[in-house]
This record gives sequence, C-alpha cells and structure tokens, in this order.
Amino acid sequence: QSFGVHDVSAMIGYEEETYDYRETNVSKLGLTDASVNDLNAATTPYSTAGYGTEYAARSVFGRANYAYKSRYLIEFNLRYDGSSKFAPDYRWGAFPSFSAGWRMNEESWLKPVQWLANLKLRASWGKLGNNAIGNYDWQSVYSAANYSTGQALTSGIAITSIANAALTWEETAVTNAGLDFGFFDNKLNGNIDVYNKLTTGILYTPDMYMRLLRKKILRKLRTGVLNWSLDGETISARISAIALKASSLLIKTLSANIKVNWKEDGMRNIRNILPI
Repeated sequence: QSFGVHDVSAMIGYEEETYDYRETNVSKLGLTDASVNDLNAATTPYSTAGYGTEYAARSVFGRANYAYKSRYLIEFNLRYDGSSKFAPDYRWGAFPSFSAGWRMNEESWLKPVQWLANLKLRASWGKLGNNAIGNYDWQSVYSAANYSTGQALTSGIAITSIANAALTWEETAVTNAGLDFGFFDNKLNGNIDVYNKLTTGILYTPDMYMRLLRKKILRKLRTGVLNWSLDGETISARISAIALKASSLLIKTLSANIKVNWKEDGMRNIRNILPI
C-alpha cells in the first residue's frame, strides 16, 4: 500500500505439520496354497513386530516492509516456532530478523553523476532455529531386553537413551553488511559483503554421555580465493575469505566476499578459474 512517498506492506501466516507413522509386520509359515497370500492360509505363526513414531510442529510468522521514496528500505520478520521434539517448557522459540537498505544513487546530490547507475548500502541481522534431532531425544527411551535371573532368561525392558528435558532449539544468527554498485549503465557492477555467522546450542548426540575431557577448539582459516571467468558477455571476478572457529558449544564464521562483473558484447568465449 502506498501513501504518497511512503510504501508499506505486511504479511502474516500460520503453518502446522503433523507426522504419524505406524508399521506392523506379521509373518507365518506353512502356506496351504501358494496362490493364497492371506495370513489365515498359513498354519504356523513365525514373528510379529511393529512400531510407530510421531512428530508435530506449529509456526506463526509475519513480515513488515516500509520504504520512503523508494530510497530508504526497512524489513522486519518474525517466526515463532514450536516443535514436539522438545519438552513442553522448551518447545517454543522466537526467531526475528531485520534488514535495512539505502539507495544512495537516488539522493539528489548523486543524481548528477551520470556514470553511477546503482549504489546501495545494506545491512541485516537474523536468527533461525534448528530442531534436527530425533523425535524422542528429550525423553528416556526403553527397549525390550532379556535379563538373567539365576540360570534362566527373563524378558524385560532396558533404558537405551537418557532423558534430557532441557533440550531446546539450536540457534544460528547471521549479521551481514554489504554494498551493491553499478557503473556505466551497469556494465561494471558488483557487490561487497561481510558476514558474521554464530551457531549456538548445537544439537548432536555424543559418543558417551559421561566423560571428562579438555575442551577442544578447531580453528580453520582460508583466505585469498580468486575466481576469474570470461564467458563472451561477462567478465567476473570474486575474492572471498573465510575464518572458522568451532567448539563443542558453538560455531562462529566470519567471511568476506567481493564480486565484480564487466559486461561487453563481442568478447571471445573464454573461461578460466584461477585459485590462489
């Protein structure tokens, strides 16, 4: 909806997912007639097994946009997600995000610059949740087992998974700042981006539940990656750098990316990739 120099839009949504799976396996031996495949046509019971699993999720989400003179842009998003994979007290998580942009080439003091086709400064921050674990990891799980009582085996159950009612959403927050530019009717265009990504509350299943160890930190650095290509119409170059720091509790990534394109007709079909 537009109100003079103001543009406003909004959206709200609801999503619900339910998964229910049941499986039953019954086997018998001694078919009286090979052409009849009903269970009653077999004489000797052999095995009976079955299991089921359930999962449910519910989400409410929304987005709001505002633009002033198509020059200053703001967007806000919010998700509120619930998952049955977590205990009731930790089932719900709120995940907001927002972004802002400034089309600098629309400013009156840059209008006289004829060779400047596009110049946009932007920034964003957002958070998302991850619930990629088993359907019952927050609960104790029991399975059938045999126990030795004297010289006889007795059927029973044994715990196969220890409860962790404090399990909750794994969260990933990403901060981004960037600059888009275009010169000479966008023949020369590109962007510069810097990202900071932080993942906390990582969901994983350890090899052993109880152990003592020193915290291990993994550090990996990759810099100076240059890609160069010519494809008949576009020359593009990209330089990126990535720094990664990880521990058992979080993963933090800082990366930068620069991309430049030059468009021109009549170039030879050449394509090269030159990593450094």
